[in-house]
Amino acid sequence: MTFTSNNANCTIASTTLTAALAGGCTVTATKAADTNYNQATATVAVTTSLNAQTITFGANPGPVTYAPGRHFSPSRPPAAAH
Repeated sequence: MTFTSNNANCTIASTTLTAALAGGCTVTATKAADTNYNQATATVAVTTSLNAQTITFGANPGPVTYAPGRHFSPSRPPAAAH
């Protein structure tokens, strides 16, 4: 079984469809012929939309002092407990 999209709004990897752009696409599924059956094809219209993304930063930790010739390692806060 193979799956294809008619445009770049949908990308397909193996059996996973990803909405790459808002809009829509037509997905075609094709099953190759074998000794018992002829080739079969089916299509489905898919509407895609993208949601707004929000990125939130914590409080600014303040200025970082750097002295030439010295090393420092940026770090990140520990992950929040789930």
